[in-house]
Amino acid sequence: MFGQNVAIGPLNIEELEPLSPSSKLSNRKKMRGLPALKMQSINVDGAQRRNTYAAPAPAPAPVPAMLPGNQMDSKSTSNEEPLPLSHFEGIEWKRRPTASISPTKVTIVNCFHAWEVTNAHGKEILTWSGSTEFYWEDHRLAGYPTSEGVPEGIWRPKPMGNRGFDLGEAEKGKKAPSFSGSSKASTGKLKLVCPFKIGSGGQNLSEQLGRFRAFPFDSLRVDNSMVMTNFCSEGDQAPYYDLHFDRPNVKQRIGDGVHQHVDWTACRHSDDYDLVCFGYALLRNHEEWNGPPGSFFGIGYSLHIARTPNFYVRKGIIPLYLVSIFGLFTFFLEPADLPARCSVLSALFLTVYAIQWVTIERLPRLPFNTVLDSVAESVVGILIFNLAGMCVAFRAGRPEEGCFGDCLNFDTDAAEVWDYRFAAISTILVLGYSCLYQVVYNSWKIQKKSGWNRPWPLGSTLFNKRMRCYKGFRLWTDEAWGEKHGKKFMGEGVPESPETW
Repeated sequence: MFGQNVAIGPLNIEELEPLSPSSKLSNRKKMRGLPALKMQSINVDGAQRRNTYAAPAPAPAPVPAMLPGNQMDSKSTSNEEPLPLSHFEGIEWKRRPTASISPTKVTIVNCFHAWEVTNAHGKEILTWSGSTEFYWEDHRLAGYPTSEGVPEGIWRPKPMGNRGFDLGEAEKGKKAPSFSGSSKASTGKLKLVCPFKIGSGGQNLSEQLGRFRAFPFDSLRVDNSMVMTNFCSEGDQAPYYDLHFDRPNVKQRIGDGVHQHVDWTACRHSDDYDLVCFGYALLRNHEEWNGPPGSFFGIGYSLHIARTPNFYVRKGIIPLYLVSIFGLFTFFLEPADLPARCSVLSALFLTVYAIQWVTIERLPRLPFNTVLDSVAESVVGILIFNLAGMCVAFRAGRPEEGCFGDCLNFDTDAAEVWDYRFAAISTILVLGYSCLYQVVYNSWKIQKKSGWNRPWPLGSTLFNKRMRCYKGFRLWTDEAWGEKHGKKFMGEGVPESPETW
């Protein structure tokens, strides 16, 4: 066997026939696309020969880098084939991906679906529905076959809402996340949609009695929030979350913001109310509560709602002030003609209650006076004051023996002096006291305390007291915004100071 030509490896050059120059050139071109050949020294029956070439062995498939605890690095791309399920055996899915190492970054998108205020049995009921989308990355799932679905019992954010804020199955930890993306092999990115609503048939807005003192210029702020608890806190330590509003916006919506903060599909007007703005913020505990200060996180939502006063202003307040102004013109009648003056004021007096009757069906039944009530009472008081002034002017001008018939001895100059005095005082009462003080100042004072611009810490819930905003935004939904966007908006709100949010 020693003197024979033996083929060892994939190619033996001694078995090839001689090639012509043209064939060598052709084969050289074909070989450019093949792997480089390596000359090997092969020992056959004790003899060493160097005339055999062998192609290099194919490189082994890349194995994902392993992290402590059999956790894989999340550098899997969408075009990779999924790894076998056996590769993921032994992973404790219920634990947080970076338990006891670092907080889990969670990106949040707020979906605003619908809101409505309805009148039922003398109460104003608010209903609100939407959803919160959570996005995070679990590197243990890199390469996991998405066709198998998310592993049962895998860790996910577990929100807990305040009283009356229903988060459904997500609050119970029973709502499973889904893969974010459509690749065959998971990149580790997950998504959890948490629908929410104001439970128990809605929230009774009439319970906030204080704000009705400014009716019909009343407004209110409705606060709701959710705190983030750990799905599996065993062997883990706070803080568990690193919350952000930084999901990139779609290309078609970049003009509304670089990030997706709010996905809006609602109307801004309902019954008597307008949504002034939608507030959303990241919260954390500012005192010892479920952990040291600054270790417990949550999300705050606020509906800043204001009544549209146009109906009550045009059907009530403006007509009432016109009555008071019309009453001032009675001073232009002759002071001696007191019966004519009294008849005009009597008609105006009855008109005040007729105007109130127009709006009575829409007025709330309250145990105290509102701004609208104060306007009506002040107008009645001014009419009575005018009548008293006209009586004083008549007594000042009539002769001592009385005024009978044409009353030729009536002192008109003396009567007009009192007319001027009472007319001036009446004008001051209408403009200064009734309009500026009772309407403008009182409305501002009440709304500052209990209106839509109330800061978060002045709310009445436990979360208002224990949690503080550290990053807040407001999406202003005025008329111009509504005309531009209608019922579809996806973008960012305006940053707000944590102290005033």
